[in-house]
Amino acid sequence: MRKRKLKKGLAWILACALFMGMTPVNTQAKEQKNSEIVLFNANVASGGSVTGGAATIEPTAEPKEIVTVTPFSGLWKYYGQKRTFIRDVHYAVSDEKDLPDGVTLTISSETAGKQQFVLKDERSSDEKQKISYQLAKNAPAYEIRAYHTNAVAKTEKDTINIADRTGLTDDKVEIEAPAGYRISSQASVDANWADTMSVTLTEGKNEIAYYLASKQADATKNAIDTTNKTITIVADFTAPQITSVSGFDSDTDTTSSGLITGNEPGKFYYVVLPKALGEEAEKESGGMTTKFILSRVTSHYGIVGYGRVDGAKASNFSFNGLAAETEYVIYSFMTDDAGNESAVAKSAVFTTDKMAIAGSVEITGTPAIDETLTAKPSLDSVDPGELSYQWYRVKKAEDAESFESVLDETGGAEEDDLEADDDEDDDEEDDSDDDGTYELDAIHKFAANVKEEDDVTTIDGAAAIKGATGLTYKVTKEDIGYRLICQVKAKKYSGYLAGQTTTYVPKLIPEIPKVTLGSFVYSNKKKLSSIRLPKRFSWVDSTIVPVYGNSGYRAKYVPENETMYRTVIIRVKVPVKKKALTKKMIRLKKKYAYEGKAIKGNETVKDGKEVLDSGKDYKASYQNNKNLGKATITIKGIGNYKGTKKVSYTIVKRSVRSVTCHYKKTKSYTGRWVKPNVTLKVGKVKLEKNRDYTLVYRNNLQIGKASVVIQGMGNFTGKKTISFKIVPQTPKIQKLKKNKKSFAITYSSGKMVHGYQMEVSTASSFAAKKTQKYILNGNRFEACGLKKGTYYIRVKAYYSKKGKRYESGYTSKRKIKIKNKEVKKLENKLVLIDGNSILNRAFYGVPDLTNREGLHTNAIYGFLNILFKILDEEEPSHLLVAFDEKAPTFRHKMYEEYKGKRKPMPAELSEQVPVIRNLLQVMNIRIYAEEGIEADDILGTMAKKAEQEGYLVSIVSGDRDLLQLATDTILVRIPKTSRGKTVVEDYHTAQVIEKYSVTPSQIIDLKGLMGDASDNIPGVPGIGEKTAVKILTMFGTVENAIEHVDEVTPNRAKEALKNHVDMAKMSKDLATIRTNCKLGVVLSECTFEDMFNEKAYQMIQSLDLKSILRRFSEDTGRDKKLEKYFQVIETKKDWLSFVQTIEKKEPVAVKAVFRKDAAVTTSASGQMTLFMTEADGRLLGMAVAFSKEKIAFCKVGDDLSEYDITSEISNLLKTHILVANDLKNQLDFLPDAKPENSYDTNLAAYLLSPVQKKFGEEEIAENYASVLMHPYEQFFGKQPEETAFLEKEDEAVRYFSYCALVNVLAYPNLSKELKKQKMQSLFEQIEMPLLFTLYDMEKVGILVEKEALHEYGAKLGERISELEADIYERAGESFNINSPKQLGVILFEKMHMPYGKKTKTGYSTSAEVLEKLRFEDPIVEMILEYRQLTKLKSTYADGLESDIDEKDGRIHTTFNQNVTATGRLSSTEPNLQNIPIRMELGRQIRKVFVPQDGYVFLDADYSQIELRVLAHMSEDATLIEAYRENADIHRTTAALVFHTPYEEVTELQRRNAKAVNFGIVYGISGFGLSRDLNISKKQAEKYIEDYFETYPDVKRFMDELVEQGKQKGYVTSLFGRIRPIPEFASKNFMQRQFGERIAMNSPIQGTAADIIKIAMIRVHKKLKEGNYKSRLILQIHDELLIETHKDEIDEVKQILETEMVHACDLAVPLIAEVKQGINWYEAK
Repeated sequence: MRKRKLKKGLAWILACALFMGMTPVNTQAKEQKNSEIVLFNANVASGGSVTGGAATIEPTAEPKEIVTVTPFSGLWKYYGQKRTFIRDVHYAVSDEKDLPDGVTLTISSETAGKQQFVLKDERSSDEKQKISYQLAKNAPAYEIRAYHTNAVAKTEKDTINIADRTGLTDDKVEIEAPAGYRISSQASVDANWADTMSVTLTEGKNEIAYYLASKQADATKNAIDTTNKTITIVADFTAPQITSVSGFDSDTDTTSSGLITGNEPGKFYYVVLPKALGEEAEKESGGMTTKFILSRVTSHYGIVGYGRVDGAKASNFSFNGLAAETEYVIYSFMTDDAGNESAVAKSAVFTTDKMAIAGSVEITGTPAIDETLTAKPSLDSVDPGELSYQWYRVKKAEDAESFESVLDETGGAEEDDLEADDDEDDDEEDDSDDDGTYELDAIHKFAANVKEEDDVTTIDGAAAIKGATGLTYKVTKEDIGYRLICQVKAKKYSGYLAGQTTTYVPKLIPEIPKVTLGSFVYSNKKKLSSIRLPKRFSWVDSTIVPVYGNSGYRAKYVPENETMYRTVIIRVKVPVKKKALTKKMIRLKKKYAYEGKAIKGNETVKDGKEVLDSGKDYKASYQNNKNLGKATITIKGIGNYKGTKKVSYTIVKRSVRSVTCHYKKTKSYTGRWVKPNVTLKVGKVKLEKNRDYTLVYRNNLQIGKASVVIQGMGNFTGKKTISFKIVPQTPKIQKLKKNKKSFAITYSSGKMVHGYQMEVSTASSFAAKKTQKYILNGNRFEACGLKKGTYYIRVKAYYSKKGKRYESGYTSKRKIKIKNKEVKKLENKLVLIDGNSILNRAFYGVPDLTNREGLHTNAIYGFLNILFKILDEEEPSHLLVAFDEKAPTFRHKMYEEYKGKRKPMPAELSEQVPVIRNLLQVMNIRIYAEEGIEADDILGTMAKKAEQEGYLVSIVSGDRDLLQLATDTILVRIPKTSRGKTVVEDYHTAQVIEKYSVTPSQIIDLKGLMGDASDNIPGVPGIGEKTAVKILTMFGTVENAIEHVDEVTPNRAKEALKNHVDMAKMSKDLATIRTNCKLGVVLSECTFEDMFNEKAYQMIQSLDLKSILRRFSEDTGRDKKLEKYFQVIETKKDWLSFVQTIEKKEPVAVKAVFRKDAAVTTSASGQMTLFMTEADGRLLGMAVAFSKEKIAFCKVGDDLSEYDITSEISNLLKTHILVANDLKNQLDFLPDAKPENSYDTNLAAYLLSPVQKKFGEEEIAENYASVLMHPYEQFFGKQPEETAFLEKEDEAVRYFSYCALVNVLAYPNLSKELKKQKMQSLFEQIEMPLLFTLYDMEKVGILVEKEALHEYGAKLGERISELEADIYERAGESFNINSPKQLGVILFEKMHMPYGKKTKTGYSTSAEVLEKLRFEDPIVEMILEYRQLTKLKSTYADGLESDIDEKDGRIHTTFNQNVTATGRLSSTEPNLQNIPIRMELGRQIRKVFVPQDGYVFLDADYSQIELRVLAHMSEDATLIEAYRENADIHRTTAALVFHTPYEEVTELQRRNAKAVNFGIVYGISGFGLSRDLNISKKQAEKYIEDYFETYPDVKRFMDELVEQGKQKGYVTSLFGRIRPIPEFASKNFMQRQFGERIAMNSPIQGTAADIIKIAMIRVHKKLKEGNYKSRLILQIHDELLIETHKDEIDEVKQILETEMVHACDLAVPLIAEVKQGINWYEAK
């Protein structure tokens, strides 16, 4: 234990302040501001001046003292922020004899080692020049040179260039950085002093560096020596100035540092105090004196920092122990060698920021005797160094005046815990005025070494700090307080984390009144809290339920005099009586099924809702509880319960359905009755046959499904049927012979066997991926061409019956080893593909696809996928694709109606046939077609030829006629394509038999009997597939059946065959595939290689089948001539050199690659900061192109920063145009981009072809840049660009370079095409400015109240539950409302509603169908509302929460300019334009969207803008007049159409007229209007007819639009926006009709979209130019939403109205209504 004396007055103030200074602060560090630094002052005579050590010499007749210098070896350096230094000023001094006429120099020595130079210049004014002289021999001379650079350290490792060093030789510059910098390199220069010298700084912030060097002349050589000399310039002996203090943000080796100035060597003294203490000290000492500083330096009592250093070295000093975010001041003075003192200087107040250790300490526990106190420190961060903490208790000292005085005088940590001076004089203080002592007892200590790379949670023992392990203390009578101190002794400085301090005054134990409580009956609901205690008593554990007995429970007694007496915990006895059991408490089933053993333990005893425990609350005993009849259970209460109750129940017969059956489910065929043994059990009790049950076997002779009927008897009742399978006998392997390359196996053949399955595996477990399966007919198998290794073999037999296969067990597995050293690929394998069949199936199986030119490609895509799947699986040596020709074949001559019912090939498919044939030829795949011969016959002929020559053959076709060709060596493969996925069914002989119950050769007989509807083969009328299979099973062939026709059954089939013999024979002949055709192709021509060549790549790319391109090598399609110009830039020097290559009219095309999940550092104005560190930067790199030969990828790294790249791009944009694709997404990195200097190729391409889906570089490369570009997915799949760059940098750099190249080449072509299409002004005046408006809108986002969103979701959930109940009630049962299949059954089968159209998956319940049913039954309306609300809940109430940005609580949607073909904007992620507004509950979602505090929403909505556009464009006088008179347009239309006076128009008529008005705009048909108004089609057509009679020019205008669309292929909006209509070229009538509606609607909708875009641009511009706080945040079709500051409401409202109303001059007025609200709902 250590004692420490305390002093009165300032001492204890300082101590308390120190303790307060250590209080942890968790707020963010404040930015430290550095004042201007003056490094030294020179002594200058009148007329001259020296600034920063460099004299400005004005020629004059008066002598001038230049400067006093002290020479010594070394190079002198200095830095500063002052910008008035003179660049490149030379001062040379010499003997007078070497000076020119008119210039004299006096050198005088005042003290040893010091010289004073006085220069006199009497030259005329025209001779006034810089003074620089040749140094004289034998004369000491000095040259002072100052260098100044304006370079700024912007990011880590910036390079600063230093220029103008001519005249110095072989100089080594050692550079020392200012506070906050580290120098990573030194620079030396050669004798020529290069024009630039660079020095690399790190972590610099806005510093300017200056360098001062000197040279001494060699007196013997009359030349400048290479020896460096340093000149020290000392200021007058005046008070020092402390001009800058750097604190905790410093990365230097010192903790805190200061910079001083002075011009004489001596000693420098300083003391560092908190500002408040400094002010107190000044008052006490009558102003700070040197004596006070000296005394405090000696005693350092309460001083944070002090120092005494050589004045020559005092330009940087350090001190420790500063508290976080605390104001400090430094007092200092100097003494010379003689001990003279300067005046005391006071620094500016400076504020520290962060701490070495950050966190807090919480101390819990009751500060009472024998109670435990616990300290819980929480560390947020610890800097490198030594970490320690100590727990102190403060004991009362004998001579202390009072407890409070002792506590007040504890200064925090012990003396040794502070950074102290090395002087030991401190302990010799006067004790005369001590007034008390205290004792600090160190209870617990801990220390740990914190490394640079450590996280606070990884520090040894940090868990002890966080979890407060070991930081507990039991309070004793002597204790009066406690404290926890955490200290970090870091490399740089120390910090303190102070604990709480509490006090304790010993208290007496009071006299406690006796407490007696009355008894009560036990209740599981009665808690202590319900039992009243006397005054000043309260239960400690009030939730406890007291149990039976007289137990004591804790209660707290609080005495009246709490100051004198302590609170005491006692135990109060609570007497509880037992509760009586009742029969109602016992729950027991009335009946139990017989179990063959005693039944017990099935009772439940409950007291209220609580289930009682058997053995704890009661005991149960049973009587007569095994056999059938009445049983009894006796319940006796124990514990908290009493009494005995008896309850009876009945044991009844058990149904055999509930017993467990054990038997073999598969038995082998024996030719006799098969009877598997059956064992029945109830639990573990086994039943006895003929006592408890009997067995009856059925269908148990032949192979197939058999059954056993179990009949209960005795204690059992009922029937139960179980099934088993009779399968072929398991074969036995009789012989297995192997050689080096193959093996042969023979196995027994059993009765009732159709075939065998042989399995050969490289895994003993026969894992599926390592096992090959073979279907065989005979009992012998030979495998050839096996790889070297171990194989396992097993066989099983099978029998096919009624389409099902019954399999035997496997033989025991056999193991063989193949020693073949070489694996030879099977050389002869032919794959034959039915071209037309596969193309047709692909067309109907793959959704419609088109390329950018409108060519349909879905069939080609599906065909190629099937082709590659087959090739991957088969690995053939030969390949042939056969096609049909249009010419008739021999089958047409046999039967004129052959294939006569087939529909013509759709135009969308027929256009793909020549393309796929051409593509296959380009891929070097042999195709063949011949007039008069069908593709089936080509395939059959080639298959049999190949089989005869020893080939394995696979035929791929969707036509099942080809199954007749299947053998053990010819495999027929039938692909099925559905939803873009392909599944292939494989058929050898066995599979055909299994599936169709006939052999492959019988397929033609099957067709002969049943016919084939697809080929219009008639067959025999009245004979279907089942009958035909039955006939062939009995007779084998058609001919044999005809010979035995009288034996054919049933009679109907017999008569049909008798009457149509010729038809049967002809049908069989038609179905027979010819295998002996003379063809113009041979097997040797069917080899294939180099499928994935350059031409194929180009063709597939032109088809836009990007996923197919992945099969090509990465080098295929690359343009090496172009790529030779690609370069990668990684240094700033190379980047600047590249920038210099740009020519005057060249654009700057860019493609930025960046991290999407990092934040951009921006200033308050929204601009990127100049000094963004690489860790903060998002940019990974940027591809830049100026021309076809100038393409570079700039990679961000150590030597090339994000700022280096973007700042140069900004400079280029002053004189060049910026070109990018999807510019909005890259604007974060292009801060100087503006509509007038930017060009988005994506938007330009979109305007030219708005019906395309994508407009990226890949899509525009070929058409507008004449460049073949690899698809992104070919290299990177679905990976984000950031991931692609980080994982495949080389490929990514090449891809992004192509992007920049495409942009630079496409730019002039797109511009030319826009001008040609007269859309240049649309692009420049609307789309490009809008891009920047949308960028700002997306950045701001819209605020969402998350809690309101939750409440809204709950409200929706309640309504959905109500609707579910109502729907179930109406339907009469519960079902899955979300299942179309179940819903269809309810509506169309149970409720018998109309319009039920059943498909393969069930009835259609689409919205269109439900709309038709809306008035059939109320349930339909409920279902429609249910669907709306569930979608609303999942999409918005639940879905929006994931879109809320956690940083600002806002949703930042994405606005898309290039999605809709009409020019309308769309919104995604999330879609805020699609929020339902038709129903009130849907509209209420807008309530969760709110403005920020101090703002409101202003919402402006155009009134009937599309109808107003229609009036203007159609020039219909009636419509124009109605709008000019501001009439109700719908009422006006109703009056005119329905021939009703305006005042008498009903609401129904107005509503119908409104539907017609808006329907006309969308080109509505009579059918569509009838559905909308629920009227007949005829009545709807009459409405439309009357409408056009009322507005004849509207009819004319619509007709003209349709005609224009048909003639030109497109229509245009008022602003020249083109809408192509490819639907007019379709052969499909419905498509052409749809094209007419597009022609009528697009110009109107496109014009309306352009008008609101113009309004958006102007409103946004006004708000930005006026520096308004309000901002445009949303556009929803014809509605704008502005988050408006409350001080700007009137102004912004005026801007909205003005700009929207005057966005376009129409023949009718535009009207915009502005509303205000505190949320979007109110504003709307």
